[in-house]
Amino acid sequence: MQHTYKYLISLLFIVCVLSVQAQQNKQDKQDTTNVKPAFFDHFRVDLDLVPLINTVFSNGETYSYEAGVQASIKNKYFPAVEIGFAGADKTAYNQIHFNTNGLFGRVGLDFNLIKNKPGKKTVNNYFLAGVRIGFSSFKYDMSNVVTQSEYWNESNTYNYNNQLSTKVWLEIVAGMRVELSKNIYMGWTIRNKNMFGDKYPGEVQPWFVPGYGKYNDSNWAVNYAIGYKF
Repeated sequence: MQHTYKYLISLLFIVCVLSVQAQQNKQDKQDTTNVKPAFFDHFRVDLDLVPLINTVFSNGETYSYEAGVQASIKNKYFPAVEIGFAGADKTAYNQIHFNTNGLFGRVGLDFNLIKNKPGKKTVNNYFLAGVRIGFSSFKYDMSNVVTQSEYWNESNTYNYNNQLSTKVWLEIVAGMRVELSKNIYMGWTIRNKNMFGDKYPGEVQPWFVPGYGKYNDSNWAVNYAIGYKF
């Protein structure tokens, strides 16, 4: 399943790059005006649609709402700030119950990989790659956690209430933004997420981290956003 998922992501990546390049060539032919981008060109506000869709289909087990702001510097560097709210209320098959919610944030920088040719109009489509540092500080509850002692041949049930956790992670991101109509953009972002800090045997970890997702799940994610340029 992972190989299929990676194959589909690679195929989507190639198709979208070719699409952006074709759009760039089309605009190059239409306008040969030499327009130099300003130092601060614009900023764009994005609403991520994927968390909203996942919230609808998760049957209340997880939910997330996320938006971001990204600025353009010389149409080449794109500093980004992303904020959101997420939570989970899950009872596993072994009757362990987990509950949490909290705010999260990410900061980072993207680079525009599409170079504007001298003497050509600045292209309003972007293929971006960059990094994010994500962070979240939240409280969580876990109940009915059963531990088994092999030495004493007995089990114990524990409840962990109001456990405070702070998580920081790194994301490698790549994606594109296409101008659908004047100042309205849509596009996708692929993220590879890596949590900082080591896990120790027997250590209790939250099942879900706001902004990161399921702690032991795949570290790949896809976002699809709609945005408006100011």
